[in-house]
Amino acid sequence: MLNRKFAAYWKLEVSVLVRALLAILLTITVTCSATAFADTPIRITPSTLPKGDDPGFRCAFWHASEKNPQRYILFADDEILLPRRALITVNGKAVMLAPTGIKRRLKSKNRLSFGDEYVFSFEAEGVRVTTTARVTWACPKNNDSCEVTRYRAKIVVETNGASTSIDARGECGS
Repeated sequence: MLNRKFAAYWKLEVSVLVRALLAILLTITVTCSATAFADTPIRITPSTLPKGDDPGFRCAFWHASEKNPQRYILFADDEILLPRRALITVNGKAVMLAPTGIKRRLKSKNRLSFGDEYVFSFEAEGVRVTTTARVTWACPKNNDSCEVTRYRAKIVVETNGASTSIDARGECGS
């Protein structure tokens, strides 16, 4: 009789321990999976323009800290050149992005001016890029030959559940 009670008690004790161990392993697995996907750093490196007959892009953005910009991290088209698209290199892979939206906050309907804001959104291959660009310099009113606008921008890149934000400067025009 004592052996049966002891065996039942032992079975119950082992069952509780196994369940506790499984709960701990499940917690570790979920935590490691979340860390692996959400905390993977995103590396944005300079992009190289496509070769051949590609017409290029109207806009180029670089890290705000660069004094002499020659390493562009994002090429993009504004609403003037269609079809709009963008190019960025994420984790060593160049990704050609399709437009998902553009928003403007302009002070004047006729021309761009200091402080106006554009929000360019692009996406492809699991990469989403949103650039919020504020005009820091626009062509003078009476200069019809001027076609360049300068920006301060925040570029947000999202992929695989992770995101990064880059302070940038840029220019659009020909």
